[in-house]
Amino acid sequence: MRDFKLIYALSHLDVYELNKFKKFVKSPYFNANETLIKYVLILEKYVRKPNKKIEREKVFSEVFPNEKYSDKKFRKLNTDCISLFEEFLAVENYSNKKLAKTNHLLSELRERRLEKLYNSILSKSKRYSEQSFSKTSDFYYQQYSLQKNIFSLTSEFERKAKSKDELSNFNIPEISYNLDLFYIIEKLRYMCTVLSWQSVRNQKVQINFIDSIIEIVENSALLRNRVVEIYYQIYMTHIHEEDEKHYFKLKELIKDYLDVFPLLEAKEIFEAAFTYGIRRVNKGDTKFQSEVLDLYKYALTTELLLTDSFLSPTTFRNITMTALRLGEYAWTNEFIKTYSERLDPKFADSVINYNKALLSFYRKEYQKVIEYLVSFEYDEVNYSLGAKNLLLSTYYELDEYEALHSLLNSFNVYLNRNSRIIDRVKKAYKNLIQFTRKLTKVKYQDKLSIENLKKQIVETELLFSKQWLLSKVEELL
Repeated sequence: MRDFKLIYALSHLDVYELNKFKKFVKSPYFNANETLIKYVLILEKYVRKPNKKIEREKVFSEVFPNEKYSDKKFRKLNTDCISLFEEFLAVENYSNKKLAKTNHLLSELRERRLEKLYNSILSKSKRYSEQSFSKTSDFYYQQYSLQKNIFSLTSEFERKAKSKDELSNFNIPEISYNLDLFYIIEKLRYMCTVLSWQSVRNQKVQINFIDSIIEIVENSALLRNRVVEIYYQIYMTHIHEEDEKHYFKLKELIKDYLDVFPLLEAKEIFEAAFTYGIRRVNKGDTKFQSEVLDLYKYALTTELLLTDSFLSPTTFRNITMTALRLGEYAWTNEFIKTYSERLDPKFADSVINYNKALLSFYRKEYQKVIEYLVSFEYDEVNYSLGAKNLLLSTYYELDEYEALHSLLNSFNVYLNRNSRIIDRVKKAYKNLIQFTRKLTKVKYQDKLSIENLKKQIVETELLFSKQWLLSKVEELL
């Protein structure tokens, strides 16, 4: 039953929303079908108790007690209920957008010529505009719609009766200004999205007039608008990647103005700055490692890194690794203690132990690494691979060659049998296994063999833990 669209949909409502949906279903304005009301009330007990087993025939008999089960009728019931649920979501979305709602109301008042209601709704619209904390493209679109409504509410007769001087009092400049901002912000935003895609995919997407828009932005007062400036700086980090000033200006704008954006859009903007930092690190610009950590530290004070209120295991590990590479061991320890409560309880223990093992490895506390990983049971592929990699390095550091070779064998079998691991990753780990074997067999005084091994490691493109391997080779020279 959990596969049903309806159960899936209702399970995504919190208690407050589920109660609102019940009221919605009971409203005769939205639903005159008593059977649907009965059906929703029956389903509620199953939604509130997700582990409770339910069967179609049993649910059908509760809704239609005197009828034989009909799959066709049951499917129709579900379809009607889904349609009602979709209508509920649409109404909720509309109700939450106060400015858009009043703009639609002004349009309706104008069409019905209900002049006596104009002023109160106009005052409400202006008040909502002043109270709006968000100043994104949607805000300017709503301002454009509001100014257009204000203009339209003035009758054609009144416009014609105005003198030439009085015509300047009309709000056409406000209409144009807000439309310009909406259009330019949206064009810049989607151009930045395209450039982001093109950085990882060999795919070109043409967006019209972008050069003209950049020229307009650079030669007008539009760049004083912080939303325009943020997307302009993101655009420039793609077009002029080597010019760091655009990144640092973007970073400054993020810290000062990111809170004016809805969370999803704020995440996009943060991701743009973060991805730029990662690109620079991948090109060998080591100073950007501290920039990446600085962005992480900022994001941890917000909800930018959260998914469904949790830090993902991958993000948690990436933060740990970034800090450890910079030698910030004390900060890493505090991060693990403080933010472990932000992990999903389902796998928190394993994620915490893995990250503590990472910290212990960097501190050269190798016995602790083994203690943390001995009961590691998290089945996520990247974490499993990371744990095996960490154990491999630890056994080598401890000269536990018997345990190491046993692990190398089981690691190789794991790679061969796991279809979830992509070929490039498999190859990189198999190369790690191969070079670790060679590392344990090379003779300490055989400088020629050691130099040859070093050369092979350097020239191998797909290879995990390359720097660790090279450091171990250097110890033998």
